[in-house]
Amino acid sequence: MPKQFGTWISELADIAGYDKSKLIDLLSVNAQIPDDLVNAVNSNLMTLDTAKNNIELKKYFHAQALNGIDAELKNVLSELELDDESKQAIESETSSYKRVSKSLKLVKELEGKKLQANTKGEKTELQKEIDRLNNEIKSSKLQMQEKESEFNTKLESTLTEYQLNSILSSKNYAFGDMPKDVLTLTAKNLLQSALTSKGVKIVRQNDNLKLVRAEAPDLDYRENNTPVNIGDFVDRVLADNKLLKVSEPVANTVAPTQQQITAPKADNAFAAALADTVKTLEVAGISKS
Repeated sequence: MPKQFGTWISELADIAGYDKSKLIDLLSVNAQIPDDLVNAVNSNLMTLDTAKNNIELKKYFHAQALNGIDAELKNVLSELELDDESKQAIESETSSYKRVSKSLKLVKELEGKKLQANTKGEKTELQKEIDRLNNEIKSSKLQMQEKESEFNTKLESTLTEYQLNSILSSKNYAFGDMPKDVLTLTAKNLLQSALTSKGVKIVRQNDNLKLVRAEAPDLDYRENNTPVNIGDFVDRVLADNKLLKVSEPVANTVAPTQQQITAPKADNAFAAALADTVKTLEVAGISKS
């Protein structure tokens, strides 16, 4: 059955971790939301926890990390000139990690053959082959470690970007006649400019975003010897650039009424950031409306 608009907004705010006290007007809206819209939004939005536990996302990043290992191992098998039976036994293994393990067993078998060799020449040739195999396996292990590190870096970057976009998209922007995604991207450009000018970057720690020194990520970003909260920093940057809605004060002689919301004029920083946003959208193939 259709869901009450206020109830739905309250549920979304809980998921996003947004302060519902800022949504009093929206929560009181008396309207019904169709089931198909509620289901479509709920099934296509992911929180950080659901993203980290999404099996399709995990498969994608693992495939990206291990494809290079599989290609390198295939080259190694070709250089080993193995008999068809041995090569098939390794290639039929679906796990990249187990394929490396089977290659190690080949080295062990060659070590055994070396001990059984009758002539000095045979032992020398076997030792050369063992050394070559050990070097190939060492190279494969290093490449696997690099791919895993690259995978972890990409995953961390994706989660950081997702969490930052969630923060920026929750803001109550001025210039309400502009698309929300354009305003969010403009806000991100302004934020990045402020971070760069102060030598600061955003990192994730214990699933939360925080500000650290770009040149020394182990040090918190501080102002007046106090760590700066990322939420306060974002609000300050957006407010300084007049990107947030502001409320006009109500005169004392007038009975309290709903406050009028006005959009401030864009300053040079906002205009420059908006121009960067438009340029980004054009490069991505999105034409200006």
